[in-house]
Amino acid sequence: MEKKLVRVLWMLVALLIVGGLIMIILGLKELGALLTIGLVFFAGGILVGSWLKHLDHRLEEIEELRDQLKRRRHTYATADGLDDAQAVIVEMLLRQKLEAEYAAARLAQLSEIVGLVQKGPQKYDGERPNHRPTPPG
Repeated sequence: MEKKLVRVLWMLVALLIVGGLIMIILGLKELGALLTIGLVFFAGGILVGSWLKHLDHRLEEIEELRDQLKRRRHTYATADGLDDAQAVIVEMLLRQKLEAEYAAARLAQLSEIVGLVQKGPQKYDGERPNHRPTPPG
């Protein structure tokens, strides 16, 4: 919004300066010169104000960054402790995944055995090896 306002003011000032120059050309020298000089100073004021506002905004950003640098941070020991805690959580999640995969493999074996038994009394071979999946970990 401010940029649009500054642009509109610049266009207005430019048009008024052109009008002042036209007044000088048409013979109203004193009034045209006065209007042109006033508008040049007005435009300069807008430019300086805009620049000062930009500079103030940058100084606020610098101050905010300085405040961020002053804020308290974790010590190395705390950071190490948080890293170790994160490693424990990751290991637990991986172990849970492996255990779920192992349970799924055993359930598939159970389903296969029960399926063979259901087919008939002589379908299941009691002498065949029942290979157990390798346990996780």
